[in-house]
Parts: sequence; structure tokens; C-alpha cells
Amino acid sequence: MIHKGDCLSCKKVGSCLATDAGKVLGGFTCQLFEGVTEPEYLARVAMMKKYGDNQAIRAMLNRPVEKGDEDA
Repeated sequence: MIHKGDCLSCKKVGSCLATDAGKVLGGFTCQLFEGVTEPEYLARVAMMKKYGDNQAIRAMLNRPVEKGDEDA
């Protein structure tokens, strides 16, 4: 398990209202951090490489797509 890190390595990234795509890309850290296992972290990194940072992060954040933002 990762014990210290940023949004990308946090269990809560999918449901955390304190983060957004910019914070994930920027390596934001906070007091609510709970680390994921290394395989899960590596899977997130692989997803970003395969699909691109923005698409992968949007999928991780599990937010509804806003009108007009479908193609971004």
C-alpha cells in the first residue's frame, strides 16, 4: 500500500469532492489521503498512458459529463 502521495495514488480519488482533474495532474496532496495498493496505482498510470491524461482522469473522477464537454 502507498502510504504518502497525491490524488492519483489515493483510494478516494473517485468520490472526493475536494479534487478535480487539475489537482490530479498537478500532484495535489491533502490530509484526506488514503493510499491504494501499488498494482492499482500502476493500473491508473497505464490507463493514463493508453487513453491520455484527461480522458483517464475524467474516468477516475467518476463525475457526470457536463453538457458541451462530451468531446473534450
